Amino acid sequence: MLTTAERHGLAHGRVRPVGFNGAMAHNELPLRTACGFVLVREGAEGLEYLTLVNRKRSEPGLPKGHSDPGETEMETALRETEEETGLSDLDVRGDFRVVLKYEATRKKKTYRKHVIYFAAYAPEQAVVLSEEHASFAWLPLHETLAAMPHENLKEAIRRAALFLKDPAVCDLAPRSEAAAD
Repeated sequence: MLTTAERHGLAHGRVRPVGFNGAMAHNELPLRTACGFVLVREGAEGLEYLTLVNRKRSEPGLPKGHSDPGETEMETALRETEEETGLSDLDVRGDFRVVLKYEATRKKKTYRKHVIYFAAYAPEQAVVLSEEHASFAWLPLHETLAAMPHENLKEAIRRAALFLKDPAVCDLAPRSEAAAD
């Protein structure tokens, strides 16, 4: 329990909040940003989504990777997608952008992670995997969602699917009072 003096200091930025075990507060953890794509193509029975399987963790996911210094989010997403899949010349769709925010721990270090996903149609070219991934599949939406291990990633894919069907569906909250009319 905080004393009155500690509460006063906390309110004025003089005391750093820590957990009961002395761990850093969430906003003090280092931030790592990654960017990637929800990639689709036209299949025989509708849209198919590119799913990659990570070689080390055997975990399904989407193409993404960490930003290099000075890169924009889009530059990172395009570079990482080409490095991981061999796919370039993507047909990036609209202003779809979703951010996943969570804490992650690797090598006994905890950090905040923001993963930004864009949506794009993949070109008609073969997928060439990097060493980072063991396999890939183009799957219909329901199979893609069933394969994903994290609920926030499933939600990002759902939102991309809706956006690709009708971009207005994703803009349910007007950006301004004038846009609401």
